[in-house]
Amino acid sequence: MADITKVMVVEFADIAKLGTITKSDVAKIGSIDTPAPGPTCTTYTWGYGDTGQAACENSERTTHYYDESTGKLYTDSCGGTIAADGFYSDGSVYYSYNADGLGGARSCGRSERRLKYNIEFIGDSPMGIPMYHFNYKDELHGKGRFVGTMADDLQRLGFGDSLFELNGEIWVDYHKLDVPFESVSV
Repeated sequence: MADITKVMVVEFADIAKLGTITKSDVAKIGSIDTPAPGPTCTTYTWGYGDTGQAACENSERTTHYYDESTGKLYTDSCGGTIAADGFYSDGSVYYSYNADGLGGARSCGRSERRLKYNIEFIGDSPMGIPMYHFNYKDELHGKGRFVGTMADDLQRLGFGDSLFELNGEIWVDYHKLDVPFESVSV
């Protein structure tokens, strides 16, 4: 049977109740199915890559639609074509995406000392990586205080595979480390 789209001349989407019954509780009118609610998506502008680094490096950003109720990511419209498994980034953070949905935000942050000031050592991570509080000299890179690490420490300690260059700056793929990269209030 066809879905109901109108009751009399009123669009089904505009109806709140049928008599005393809330529309969301109505499954059928007579023998005809009521339409299932469509997805509600959040719109993002993301670049794609097969790794977090590739996603951060990708400057070709396109619109993506994420349905939090199903965990599906779409490329052309809300409820449209399902996105490929991989990584999606706005250039400063990236997310992994697969059948389990979007993974948590991972940072691909600038990590060179020359880009930072007010640097304060706070301790080593369990992997032995020095962690710092710092501010970026250029607030376009981030406003406020951050916790993270430094590129020169990672190179010295043999974690060079977590580094990549983007637009003449060295960045860290924090997904490969046990060091957080986040804004903090200290």
